[in-house]
Order: sequence, then C-alpha cells, then structure tokens
Amino acid sequence: MNLQSHDEVTFQARLDQQTAEAVLARAQKREVQAGRILQTADEPGTHLCVARKGRSRYFKTTESGDEIMLRILAAGDVFGSAL
Repeated sequence: MNLQSHDEVTFQARLDQQTAEAVLARAQKREVQAGRILQTADEPGTHLCVARKGRSRYFKTTESGDEIMLRILAAGDVFGSAL
C-alpha cells in the first residue's frame, strides 16, 4: 500500500517509515456503514484496527441495557482488543 494514499491516518506519524510500510503491506481496507458494531466485548481480539476517517463510539452496555460511552474514536486512532 502506498503511504501517501493514507495521509489522513495519523498513527503512521508514530512509526518509523519501515515499520509503517510493513504494517500497511499487511493491512486490509474495509469500509463500514454507520451504526454497524465492529466488535463486542465477548469476542476474542484478533485484529489491530486503525480508523482512517470518520468517528466511532466505543461504549459498554450495562446489564440494564444502558450505554456507557468510554471513548470517541477518530481518524488515526488505533483500537482492537488484540493490542
């Protein structure tokens, strides 16, 4: 993958060029529709995810069904329980 095509991803700034290129060479680009759940707490973490654009809510659902907002993820944020 060409690093210049991912200029909106700021996590690359935290990596040296060689490491960033190695990560992106193995990356799979996926677009998700608004409102889609990307991962639930009971799923085993198997992927490192990087938000390229947009925003996502990172939340926990209580036993009573209420959502507790933990974080807003934005472009460049890294997430996934495989960390």
